[in-house]
Amino acid sequence: MIKRKAEYLAARIVVKQALSALGLEVAQQQVSIAKDRSPVWPKDIIGSISHTQDFAVCCVTRAAEISLIGVDSELILSAPAARSLAAEIHNETELKLMTDAGFSEAVGTSIIFSAKESLYKALYPVVCCYFGFEQARVSQLDLQRSRLTLTLCRSFASQHGLASDYTIQFSIKGTLVHTLLLQS
Repeated sequence: MIKRKAEYLAARIVVKQALSALGLEVAQQQVSIAKDRSPVWPKDIIGSISHTQDFAVCCVTRAAEISLIGVDSELILSAPAARSLAAEIHNETELKLMTDAGFSEAVGTSIIFSAKESLYKALYPVVCCYFGFEQARVSQLDLQRSRLTLTLCRSFASQHGLASDYTIQFSIKGTLVHTLLLQS
């Protein structure tokens, strides 16, 4: 419980720094929490927050500049954890795309998990409902540019008036995977 509170506090500090960097005054730097636990950003601001046990990140921008933003950072899963969670994160074709590119199953699973988290964080304010990882699949991998494409299930995209494809940047730094979705 104390660890989770510390992570939350670290994330809130990063949020204030990010909003300050946008030029918002102290009174405008408050981000409340909605009933569904999602952040409520100041008027005309969109953002995304992620934190792990020792890392916190926040991306914010003015809504007029970017329409979707989602950021995520995750500890790379252990091999046993990746195997036990695989069915909830990806299908065999998605994982094969990653392992064919040279990633271990654990790293590939971690990248896919983080990418789908970034997509979820970016789309949730638009769809205003929970959706599972099965609604998106890795359809392309561009290793040279460190990005992948997630394609939404046709019925989900159609139901919510969404585009079908989303590009996610990814990087691996030490034991962390970082992913970012930005869309104009």
